[in-house]
Amino acid sequence: MAGVVAVLALLADWQGTVCAVTRAIIAGGGIVGLTTGRALLRAGMEVLVAEQADAIRAAGATLGLWGNAVSVFDDLDVDVRSVGREAEMYFHGTSGQLLTVPEFGEEDHRYLLVHRASLNDLLAESVGYGNIRLEASVAGFEEHEASVTVRFSDGSTERADLLIAADGLYSKVRSAVPRHRGAGARRAPRLAGDRQGRSSATPRTPCHRTSRRAHPSVSRTSACCATTSARTPT
Repeated sequence: MAGVVAVLALLADWQGTVCAVTRAIIAGGGIVGLTTGRALLRAGMEVLVAEQADAIRAAGATLGLWGNAVSVFDDLDVDVRSVGREAEMYFHGTSGQLLTVPEFGEEDHRYLLVHRASLNDLLAESVGYGNIRLEASVAGFEEHEASVTVRFSDGSTERADLLIAADGLYSKVRSAVPRHRGAGARRAPRLAGDRQGRSSATPRTPCHRTSRRAHPSVSRTSACCATTSARTPT
């Protein structure tokens, strides 16, 4: 959800100062792309989600959504609880002792376990299949003063104010963005026509122990074991 929040923050910063943003093309119809599409639709924008596969599908089995992520879906009027099941997670040390965090309450151990395919279907319905183009692989793009032209592998093109890369680890869109110096550094995201690139990008950092309070989009990672239990909502 951090990516969706970042996109909305950038739009809030740019809207009215650079150009009117009315249409966005999102490369990738996975969970991130569809959630972003739903958020932009709710903000009043025209959205086209371009998915290279011939159907909306998701790889993997289940996905854990913590309370902050569920709150984002609530704000977007997407009922993720209808495709999920409440669960709890606790962390244990290498000797088996329960690890406690003073600032964590019982609610901080609870999350929603959802099936990825069911969540993708739910998000696709919320975006609307009329706003999704299947078998649409982004081959490249060309920036103009106040817009961007997206080229697809079938030779067709679409023009929009904003192009968002949500097409996975080997993103063709992201790979086409020039790099700055430094490992993993890239140009700050910007709208077509904004030559200053005013908004800063978050740098990559080595994996380290962190808490969900410090980084609200992910559960904490550490050298310990975790126990989970699913429970039927009462």
